[in-house]
Amino acid sequence: MSKKNKSRTKFTPPSRGRMIFGWSLTGIICLGLVYGAYDLFHFCVRSDLFMMKEVRILGTELLTKSEIVREMDIPSRVRLWQIQPDRMAAKLIQLNLVDSVHIRRVLPQTLVVEVLERKPVAQWQDPATQERYVVDEKRWILCTLGELDERRIRSGLTKRDIGPLPLVVCDSSVRGWTPGDRLDVDGLEEILNTYDILWSRGERWISSIDRFEYSGTLKGWTVICDRVAGEIVLGREGLTQRLGKIDPVWRYLSENGIQVSYIDLRFEQQGVVINPTNIGIQEWMELNGISMEPESVVG
Repeated sequence: MSKKNKSRTKFTPPSRGRMIFGWSLTGIICLGLVYGAYDLFHFCVRSDLFMMKEVRILGTELLTKSEIVREMDIPSRVRLWQIQPDRMAAKLIQLNLVDSVHIRRVLPQTLVVEVLERKPVAQWQDPATQERYVVDEKRWILCTLGELDERRIRSGLTKRDIGPLPLVVCDSSVRGWTPGDRLDVDGLEEILNTYDILWSRGERWISSIDRFEYSGTLKGWTVICDRVAGEIVLGREGLTQRLGKIDPVWRYLSENGIQVSYIDLRFEQQGVVINPTNIGIQEWMELNGISMEPESVVG
């Protein structure tokens, strides 16, 4: 048998000249890349291509664009990449009417500022100065009622756009608060937050509210109304649930033409306690399908 000869390929190292050429070529490419990056950097620094030319304000109704821009304190000539969004947002959040801010850059020359304003939901009168202020659902005092009206008119908003703004009446010791402060009253945030939700839903009884009163006694919070019911007693606990019970009772009373001096929601075991003023007890019982024996009626 004959054996086949296997051929072996010998590795020939590159010549010194070829190695030098390769290294030189690599070095030239690297230098080119470095120079290109350096040139691009200087172009960005010196060119007007990224010079900020537009500030786009979104989400404002009561605040003006000039107020936002002034508070941001933007230099007259600044490139977009030099803007510090977090620093500017921190300035804007100091405005009493601002709830949150998001700032972003849009290449090549635009800065977008998205603002969420605080929403006025009620008013409070300082017993010391008699000045009226507006507050949001988180109890923050935003501005005076007069300033709100000026901003509303300037923005082309109607009173209906803002809402009815019922008065909050607290203990006389709650005084001296100014815009930027937060009213420290037990249960107020729950009252205002729930009221805002119910108003947004369009519940009928909301438009009759004149004020929310806090006595700090057994009554706790009371809603004073100008139609159907003189007052609605809520107490101090479960305020959201108790406010949620009012609309069906209110509709029932309205549809049947019944006026009541009060609606009391404090006692869960008794349900809704009311005191009719324009019908007698017998008519009330018949209207509700309740039969009582004559001898059981207390005269």
